[in-house]
Amino acid sequence: MVRVYCLFILLPGAYSVFVPEGGHHVFTCSRKDWFFCRWEYNGSVCETAPDIGRAPSCDKIRGASWQVGGGCDLKVENITKELQGKWRATIIINGDGEEKIAEHCEEEISLFTPGSVAISKLPYSLPVNKAQAVQCSTNSVQPVPSIFATVKVNDSTRYIDEALNNTSTNLVKIFQFIPQIQDGGHIEISCIVKQSIDGAVVYTDLASAVSKVVFPPQPQTGLEVETVLNRTLHMSLLISCYPLPSLQEISWHFVGANSSDSFQVLVDDLSRDYIILVSPVSDRTVNISLIIRSVTKEDLDLFQYLRVVNIAGDQDYSILLTQKSVSNLVPGVNTVGYVLLAVSLISIFLLVILAGVLLNAKATGKWCFSNSIQIVEIAEERIPLQDKPGEGLDRNGIQNEKLETVEKEENMEEKEKRGRQTKRETLHSKSRSPSPIVRSSRRGSGRKTSSALSPIQKVSVTSRESTYPVM
Repeated sequence: MVRVYCLFILLPGAYSVFVPEGGHHVFTCSRKDWFFCRWEYNGSVCETAPDIGRAPSCDKIRGASWQVGGGCDLKVENITKELQGKWRATIIINGDGEEKIAEHCEEEISLFTPGSVAISKLPYSLPVNKAQAVQCSTNSVQPVPSIFATVKVNDSTRYIDEALNNTSTNLVKIFQFIPQIQDGGHIEISCIVKQSIDGAVVYTDLASAVSKVVFPPQPQTGLEVETVLNRTLHMSLLISCYPLPSLQEISWHFVGANSSDSFQVLVDDLSRDYIILVSPVSDRTVNISLIIRSVTKEDLDLFQYLRVVNIAGDQDYSILLTQKSVSNLVPGVNTVGYVLLAVSLISIFLLVILAGVLLNAKATGKWCFSNSIQIVEIAEERIPLQDKPGEGLDRNGIQNEKLETVEKEENMEEKEKRGRQTKRETLHSKSRSPSPIVRSSRRGSGRKTSSALSPIQKVSVTSRESTYPVM
């Protein structure tokens, strides 16, 4: 039997493969029903067949070996620059009947070379709102890397846009960075290259430069303050800038109609009338307090402004002082004081009353005042008496005895004309038993009395009202 070979050469198109130096790659060109395979590279040959009758061979191709059970797949290890280039395979398969078909496979190995990147030099400080060009460059490597630029502020990182109408190439790109106020402070700008194989990033390199974004003291509306003469005035301004000003870069200016009336106050001045206090809030914000110990009429007439300077620029802040009317001071201050004073006095008065009640209750054993004062008029006859020794009578007892003797001698007719009854009261003290009943009577102008009696005399007697029932 004579075999007839009809060869149809098919070229599916070569494709490139990037392999890192020292790596390995498997060339594939397997087909169903194949019976012969050959790989060629730079004049060297590797061939094999299922029924070749001998071991597969690879002449002069170091590191190449046939994949076990892989048909026409060839594995090459420890790839170096010498193994870069095109690899071509020829495979013969069985066709219909006696036809034999030959196919070709082709791959190109490119050695992967890591790229590097460089960044242009940046100024030490970058003013806000001013465009700054950033140049990133890389070397010629395979695969060609992609180039990016980023800026890092604090812990936040964002990409920088590529500049328009520039001369960027695959190896050099120009980016444009426009600093903003929120970028104020130290920043880090980086150039990045990324190399990818089949869409997957396999290598990245980065180069960075450090700079700082500066901006002058930001403008704001001036101070308008109402004040009172001969009182201390406190004013404050919260100023945003970077870097913060030094103490020597802050000044308080007073401008009068004449130059002789103008003057300025610095932070380190020893003036007791005008004081500047500086307190940093953050690395981009400072609080400046202005104090006038005693506001005068001249302070209201002078034009005032605060000047703040840093390396990025300067800014003036106007200060307008106006006199506050006295009527505006009363509701805010004195009314509250009067209310507090009234409440305090009332509280003290109530405490005094309560203390008196408690002291009286403790002394008398009662929770109310039940004693009163009465004035009793009695007629005392001046009858010479002598105290009898040993009786122990007091003067009140003697007078009571005299009155009872006089009343017994009064006749009944004068009592009927008088038409009065003697009111009897029981007198007592807290520590003694009730005193004798005191009778009081009034005699008319025509009353006859014994010649031995002295003229009628009114006597005031102080007594406490008894809590016992009247007998």
